[in-house]
Amino acid sequence: MTSNPALKRRSFLARSAAVAAVPAVATLAGGALAEPASADALPDYAPIPPSALGPAVNAQGYYAGRVEKNLYWVTDGTYQAAFLTTREGVVLFDAPPSIGRNLQRAIDQIASDTGVSNKVTHVVYSHHHATTSAHRRCSAATWSGWGTSRPSGCWPGTTTRPGPCPCPT
Repeated sequence: MTSNPALKRRSFLARSAAVAAVPAVATLAGGALAEPASADALPDYAPIPPSALGPAVNAQGYYAGRVEKNLYWVTDGTYQAAFLTTREGVVLFDAPPSIGRNLQRAIDQIASDTGVSNKVTHVVYSHHHATTSAHRRCSAATWSGWGTSRPSGCWPGTTTRPGPCPCPT
């Protein structure tokens, strides 16, 4: 290899010119690269079924629906969470951060409509990764029930919540 900068520059320019010339040569030769793709030549795919698009979100950016009895689901169009309403409060399942404050809005809406408490008393994680931490983004009211007691299995040896987020159960 040569260490002469002028030769390196010339060889770089020559290679660049050759690469840039390929489309022009293909056009002159009438090759496949010069022809635009025809719609008839494209593969035929099945249309996306409407059910795959999911429900339309409201003006606040979420949809809340009943699964069965007192079990509900919430989506922002991409991620989902679920919650179960009880007389004592709400059990929240997998809270992705993208839903954030809308999760509390959905809980408030359902609780108001059904006449139950909107206080989140338990959080259940089915798995652990970054998409299940919306509790950090929910309003303080969401976690009002966490100050005096702890769910089974969390913070052994304590009776109060020591930090901002519950541990997975």
